[in-house]
Amino acid sequence: MDDHLAMRFPAIAFSQNLVNTLASNSALRRTTRVGLKKGYYDALILVDSTGKRFDISGAQIVRTIPRPFSFAGLFDVLSGDGYPEVEPIVSAKSPTTISLNEVKDRILDSFETERHSWEPIGDIREIRDRIQRAISLEQVFSILRELHV
Repeated sequence: MDDHLAMRFPAIAFSQNLVNTLASNSALRRTTRVGLKKGYYDALILVDSTGKRFDISGAQIVRTIPRPFSFAGLFDVLSGDGYPEVEPIVSAKSPTTISLNEVKDRILDSFETERHSWEPIGDIREIRDRIQRAISLEQVFSILRELHV
């Protein structure tokens, strides 16, 4: 990402109705070939800790990182396989601001469409109630971090 689009981490990532938090730029840039193939970056929305929204339209592989400490890692070096590191393609309109309610609505929508992803984390009703009661973006980040999302 360009410096003028500097994102403040942590960030919340919304893609394909999935929600996760990213602690750093390297977490955003490191992915899997399956994630790329399934379009994780194709309509990715990132919300940084200051409430800025970044719309991502894709990603380009900049290098491949071999898997560490294994024979597979040696094979990765020789074959060019491994974990792709990408450069996200940011929309020209980014960043924009996003409301607390929109962030909460996106998370709550994920509860409905990706219930199987949330159930192992805890009681969905309790999590939903906590997200709905959040009065700041900082509280939403805190809840998601506590849940290891």
